[in-house]
Amino acid sequence: MNNDFIVVLSHPEVAENIGSVARCMVVFGVTELRLAGIKPLKDDSRAFITARDGEPILRSARHFADVKEALADCQQAFGFTRRSRNKDQKLHDLPQLSGRFEKKVRTALVFGCESQGLTEWEILQMTHLVRIPPMHAASSLNLSHAVAIALYSLVNAPDTTPESKEEKAAPRDRVTLEESQVALTEILDVMDQSGFLARGRKEIAKRKKFRILWQRLHPTRGELNFLSGALHSLIRKTES
Repeated sequence: MNNDFIVVLSHPEVAENIGSVARCMVVFGVTELRLAGIKPLKDDSRAFITARDGEPILRSARHFADVKEALADCQQAFGFTRRSRNKDQKLHDLPQLSGRFEKKVRTALVFGCESQGLTEWEILQMTHLVRIPPMHAASSLNLSHAVAIALYSLVNAPDTTPESKEEKAAPRDRVTLEESQVALTEILDVMDQSGFLARGRKEIAKRKKFRILWQRLHPTRGELNFLSGALHSLIRKTES
């Protein structure tokens, strides 16, 4: 079984699709399914009709109020979308990402609802945005098909990341997304107190821009501790 990957479905609209996703997960040895924004599945849910061998995954699926809550203990989050909602966000094609993403860390594969996809707010919670490039621009994939393609590409991806002997002995210590968000909130609060974040529309734009920058940084625990130390040093100097 592959414990590195978690599948997260945000506000899925069709019960049969949830069951089909669970069925795909069994094929690739991924067992943890998280459902955000919907009520727990009942025993008579149509999801169980399409799940087949994936029924145990459905019964053990965890439910969360939203995507942010579902990702709290993960270290990477790949949000699958057909397009970026912001020109500053990098959108990776799946074949490119599958050969160079960081392995052996808790990684969530996140899919939005069938009709709307991931919202702008949900996209800002991701560390990576991923596109499954279509052969025909006007076509789209069923939710379970997209999950199957993503799992096939990422579960079977070769580990081509070059590592030094030191890195192999001591792998990079990635913080969880919850810890990362706590640090980001602290930084934004200091920026707010300093007056950098102007009120109104400019404040919203600056916060969004900084969140996108934070996605790219994707700091390790050591880097986060360094940034936190620098931040508190600046706070002490401004208060003295």
